[in-house]
Amino acid sequence: MLSRSEIIEAWVRGKSGRQFHRLAIETEIAWEYRGPQFGHPSNYAAVRVLAKPASDFSLDSSATYPPSVSAPYANQLLAAIGRGVVDELFAAAWYPYWGCALTIREVGWDEMMSSEFAVYQATRGALLELRKAGSWELCG
Repeated sequence: MLSRSEIIEAWVRGKSGRQFHRLAIETEIAWEYRGPQFGHPSNYAAVRVLAKPASDFSLDSSATYPPSVSAPYANQLLAAIGRGVVDELFAAAWYPYWGCALTIREVGWDEMMSSEFAVYQATRGALLELRKAGSWELCG
């Protein structure tokens, strides 16, 4: 029997020590998430992401938020974006897609209908599109 920590440790070793996909052409992608419940706090978010080829992965943000989004909460939103990155670029395929530098250029936000979860969903949609439509090469 394998424990959760053993599985995660093996996953990290496997993803870190093998081949990876590297983005070949700079690409900008945008995605809008609209959830199923109108007015629900996890119903809406949008992201615009600039992806550039890189030897190793990085995530940065130049997005500005409305005044109601505090700096600590903006950091939580960036962490939610990071979770989307892990799920969509690192975990979705046998070889990870981490040969890129991502910059979050915009985050579409609605005071009533946006949340960390909605930003995560928008990020996953954008990165799925990047994985499918981007020009990638297998390295390693």
